[in-house]
Amino acid sequence: MPCIMVGFAQRLNIIPGFILRTHPFDMPNKLATLNLKQMLVLFGTVRNGIPVSTGLNGNILGTIHPTYFILLGGRMTEKTLRRYAITGGIGSGKSTVAAMFARLGAVIIDADAISRDLMRPTENTLNAVVAEFGPDILHPDGTLNRSALAALVFSDEDARTRLNNIVHPAVRARADALVEQARRAPGFSGIIIDDIPLLAETNRAAEFDGVIVVRTSLEKRLTRLMETRGMAEEDARARIAAQATDTQRAAIATWIIDNDGSAENTQTQVERIWALMTNH
Repeated sequence: MPCIMVGFAQRLNIIPGFILRTHPFDMPNKLATLNLKQMLVLFGTVRNGIPVSTGLNGNILGTIHPTYFILLGGRMTEKTLRRYAITGGIGSGKSTVAAMFARLGAVIIDADAISRDLMRPTENTLNAVVAEFGPDILHPDGTLNRSALAALVFSDEDARTRLNNIVHPAVRARADALVEQARRAPGFSGIIIDDIPLLAETNRAAEFDGVIVVRTSLEKRLTRLMETRGMAEEDARARIAAQATDTQRAAIATWIIDNDGSAENTQTQVERIWALMTNH
């Protein structure tokens, strides 16, 4: 099968390319009519040796894995975009670990921060949540009463699922937009890490090039939640129980970081994983 490299000019001298394997029949005419959006939908890559063997109109085997050619000093340099995910239970210290990766050069996409932003009164996502759960989840000024919403969903799996079905697609779309911004920024390292607390629960691990799981003992998690967030122990235990178990998160992990020790020990683990990411 022929192998083709296709490039599209972008701003800031970043040119994404997609390595394709296609059936040869009628390829020139079909290819000429495709725009960039269609290219992203229709084509996958030969990553991990999996060819696209069902033709231009068939289903894609494998995932899109773009390569970017950065023009530096007039020369073209290849940089592969790799997107990882970091996850961990509430109180595990996941955000602290994500910050360590950020200091090494990773771009962090924070799902929690996006979710908070989507819950502003001007956002359609908040309107959809209010339509589902009623106006009692709002403060008098129209802002979200997070405690009221939490009381509804953390003890009710069906309610939690309904909330996630509204919020998660919106978070994903906003995250993808941030990735596009990041890859156009000067000095982009090529490494993006999505900070996703509910990665195991939403079955999204396969979307990423690897998954980092931050694991911390139950005792330390409870202590952090009670001391830093002011939760009662019963509430902290309920929040933990509402999430995936350590075993479920370990099942999707590429790397597991033990965050029970010192900050220096955690930093050492982060640097070891970073070296593997950047030398892939």
